Amino acid sequence: MNGRGRLARLIREPLVHFLALGAALFALYALINPGATDRRTTRIDVGPDELAWITTTWSQQYRRPPSDAELRSLVDEYVHDEVLYREALAMGLDRDDIIVKRRLVQKLGFLTEDVATQQPPTERELEQYFAANRERYRLPPRLTFTHIYFSTDQRGAAARPDAERVLARLSHAGAPARAPELGDRFMLQYDFAERAPDEIAQLFGGAFAESLFALPPPQASGWQGPLNSGFGVHLVRVVARTPGRMPELAEVVTAVRQDLDLERRNEANARRYATLRGRYTVQVDSAAFHRLSAGGNR
Repeated sequence: MNGRGRLARLIREPLVHFLALGAALFALYALINPGATDRRTTRIDVGPDELAWITTTWSQQYRRPPSDAELRSLVDEYVHDEVLYREALAMGLDRDDIIVKRRLVQKLGFLTEDVATQQPPTERELEQYFAANRERYRLPPRLTFTHIYFSTDQRGAAARPDAERVLARLSHAGAPARAPELGDRFMLQYDFAERAPDEIAQLFGGAFAESLFALPPPQASGWQGPLNSGFGVHLVRVVARTPGRMPELAEVVTAVRQDLDLERRNEANARRYATLRGRYTVQVDSAAFHRLSAGGNR
């Protein structure tokens, strides 16, 4: 193939088109924004701090230090990313990018939170926080129960009358303590141990959980109902009740420490933002605001 043919073939390559377009865009951007390239620094120093970070990151992942060849490859990768990062900054690709903006906001928040939680709370601080927020840590009541299920999908309106007839059969002292076979097949289990109201509500619905915990002391057989759930109709037998109570700090100290840390981070972020916000003057276009708001569209 002669030189002219090779040149024609090269011109038709998509990669060449891509590179040419990229170069044209970069040149156009530099022409329109002559000061943009000033953001790029052409010197890349890979010093002790950078090398320590590279080797530490590698060692944490592979449980050993990198070899000479691996470290050279890691340095090449670091330089590769740094070159492209600086070129992207020089072209202003970080501007008006909501993902980049949110990531930077998140990182600044992490820095503030790290400073706020450098000192772990003392025992006295945990006690004071627990005393001021005791109700938050109240342990809920819990029930252990079994049930018989009557499907409204299968029985329709007859599900409740059928449950009432079965309850009448179970209303004597010698009734079985567990009788799922008297109802329909249930997609979940029939026996539940030490469940709190919110746990039961997640499975059966809030109305069922409220009705279950409101049941009076049972009669001789222990079977009660019928109760409605999101699945259908149920007869229930409460096996054990654990009343709600206020715990000691030692029982919930992990949750208290986490909540106190979170409160400190939130307060630190709020203080940091208030300081930074004071440096800025914000002007909102009131006409556009009212035009675009829900009130302005009435």
